[in-house]
Amino acid sequence: MIDSLTLAEFHQTEGSKILLRYPDSPEVITFPLESYILPEGLHKFNQDSTFTIFRRKKHFSSIADHPKFMHLCSIEYRVDLHIFDQGNWKIISPESPEGCLLQILKEGPSLSMFFTHNSTQIMKIEIHKDLQFTVLESKFASLYTISGEAYGIFFKNNTQYELESLLNFNLDDKLDDLERSVYETSIYYCTTFSSIKKSSDYSRGAQIMGIGAISQNKHCLALKSILAISLDQIMEKPQRASRYIKRTFDCINKATWPELILTENEKKVRKWCYDRGYTKKNPNFCVPLSYNKTNVFIELDRLILDEEVVCVSLLKLYEVFKNNLMKIYAGLLEEKRIIVFSSEKACWEIAIMATAVIRLVSPPIPYLAMLHLFPFVHLNNLDFLNSQFFVAGANNPLFKHRTQWWDILADLDTGQVISQQPISKMHQDFIENFKPALETEQNKELLIRSQFYDYTQHILDYNIYTSEFEKFNYKMPTQKIENSQCLKYFSLKDPHFDSEDSSQDLQLHLLRLRFMHITGQITDIDQAYKAIYKEIKKNSNILKFLALLPNSGDLHCIAWGFFTENTIAWKYACKILSMIENYPEGNYLVTVLPTSELNAYLAYKNRI
Repeated sequence: MIDSLTLAEFHQTEGSKILLRYPDSPEVITFPLESYILPEGLHKFNQDSTFTIFRRKKHFSSIADHPKFMHLCSIEYRVDLHIFDQGNWKIISPESPEGCLLQILKEGPSLSMFFTHNSTQIMKIEIHKDLQFTVLESKFASLYTISGEAYGIFFKNNTQYELESLLNFNLDDKLDDLERSVYETSIYYCTTFSSIKKSSDYSRGAQIMGIGAISQNKHCLALKSILAISLDQIMEKPQRASRYIKRTFDCINKATWPELILTENEKKVRKWCYDRGYTKKNPNFCVPLSYNKTNVFIELDRLILDEEVVCVSLLKLYEVFKNNLMKIYAGLLEEKRIIVFSSEKACWEIAIMATAVIRLVSPPIPYLAMLHLFPFVHLNNLDFLNSQFFVAGANNPLFKHRTQWWDILADLDTGQVISQQPISKMHQDFIENFKPALETEQNKELLIRSQFYDYTQHILDYNIYTSEFEKFNYKMPTQKIENSQCLKYFSLKDPHFDSEDSSQDLQLHLLRLRFMHITGQITDIDQAYKAIYKEIKKNSNILKFLALLPNSGDLHCIAWGFFTENTIAWKYACKILSMIENYPEGNYLVTVLPTSELNAYLAYKNRI
């Protein structure tokens, strides 16, 4: 669960210093933790804590271990295999309309290309640094084996360009900065707890100590309670600190931690259901720890999404900044340098609010917390200022007054947001439009989270599927994102999002259905419902479909079809909802449809 524990103390003459680390081994990666464990402003509170994120470059022993190639082994290509002989290309695979099957498979530390026909292997070619995979024509590419023989591949499904970019990559190549940051970054999470105790043993009357845990598992951020108990014991008997640190380390790592193996789609759907009151099962795990005859229970949020760090509240963020929140939002889309500042709040709260800022747009935008979030920063480490895009939490007033360090300053103490960028009318209208609903909505957190998710997705859709917006003559204001890392992150998260096959994607079908609803252009609405139904049925993609729903799992986008005059649309809307009902959480989402839509669905279902 954790890689190491670090104990720090404030010394009257030496300042903050590390007392000990456990385990104290060269193999354990260390970080400069003094200023995180004993943060500035600690004197205002008897206790405080922080969390932060450290990043290190990954090292790969072979191409096969590089995450850039992870999806290669799941892709199948239909091809004809040729050999270059006496100046001509000659086909050597059995001639058939479907061709032979090409797969990339990992063998030990290397990758190989396997060509098979009717389960019989035709050829195996090892992928090596001199492969020289080159696209010669629109569907034809050549390569060289280790022995120097030239082979040709005719692609029947026109996917050779993606394969070319991957096969010509090696570990010595220079990736572009965006690829390197995503593929070659290891993430370490740090959570700390610090305390001040009055003591006659100290000339200034206070004992100041703190403890920090490092892990590559984000769930280590839930360990604050066990760290507090351990630190309390250490401060009582400092001479036994090494014994208590080892005991804490063993207590955490010997506990039975559950395998949190839910897929991202499962987590999204279950989270949305629980937000709507679905309490059939407790979504969290409770892990019991036994430390020095004291039972400590650690609750893990098993539904925390890949793009999240900890559970945060967008409602609290809105309550602090009100309309100024859109200045921060615009800064995120424009990839500005954002400081979240407070001189009055505890460090943990500052870190939580900085994380909430990222949560405004991620998800749906991937990798932002992983690469651009610095939950708590201090003057002893200003490396983050080298980035052109970051969100950082700070409590030292110098961060507020050094205006050259930031583009946007969000002051948690006053609710003021300092920015030179004006808020667009589109952003102003967005926040004004959901204010009335926020006043009457019972689950305000769900409302504001889903509103920002859908709004961000709308902007992304416009930039990814611009032709669809034009096809429907869709006039709703939106924002053009120029030269954005955000869109490039999408291409890395899903290499097929802009491919020729994207028209078959559920996301696009849902987008078209949404356009029909908004614009009233419903001539082919039955085809839209039919396409969604076939896609779900073909790939058993109920979970994927539910995870793509707008408004955080709202089936209104399907059920409104019952209020058109297209009976074929009714039929397929009913079929889709019936399939969704077979999934436990999906069944719950159907039951919480607005009464009129649920009654329309049940009436049609009972009629047929």
